[in-house]
Amino acid sequence: MPAQEITEAEARAVAAYLYATDFTLPDWYVTLYQEEYGAKAGGD
Repeated sequence: MPAQEITEAEARAVAAYLYATDFTLPDWYVTLYQEEYGAKAGGD
């Protein structure tokens, strides 16, 4: 991937979005991960 040039304001906006967003895994993904790898998804 080529280098990305972003402003400090853009970086702060991305950080704020990531901080405020709930990234809870859906149940279907947790089940799929357990079937594939035999462990809990997300390292919990």
